[in-house]
Amino acid sequence: MYDNIGKKIKSLAKALFIIFIVIGVIGGIVLVSYDLILLGIFTMIILPLTAWISSWFLYGFGEIIDKLTDIEHNTHVSTATARTERKNIDDKIKKLENLRTQSLITDDEYQVAISKIKEV
Repeated sequence: MYDNIGKKIKSLAKALFIIFIVIGVIGGIVLVSYDLILLGIFTMIILPLTAWISSWFLYGFGEIIDKLTDIEHNTHVSTATARTERKNIDDKIKKLENLRTQSLITDDEYQVAISKIKEV
């Protein structure tokens, strides 16, 4: 029900815009038929124009929600990727420390390997 709320708000903005255009035109025609010509023409112009401008704000709000949802998704993906990369680096450092403690690599080799890991 609340999934893709930004898209739903944008669709609502479009639907309300169309509904108010129809109401404005029909209302204007009705007013003209009752010899209220100026009021009818005013209604046919002002109501759709007001609906058009008002729909910008509602549509813009839906667009903001869409963008925030995208930002939230991208932030979570970036954070998860950074955690995984940090864990991989920590694992490599531990392996190098084990190799150095077992005297399988020298201190110089250890320092070179550590500097390469930290460059990434």
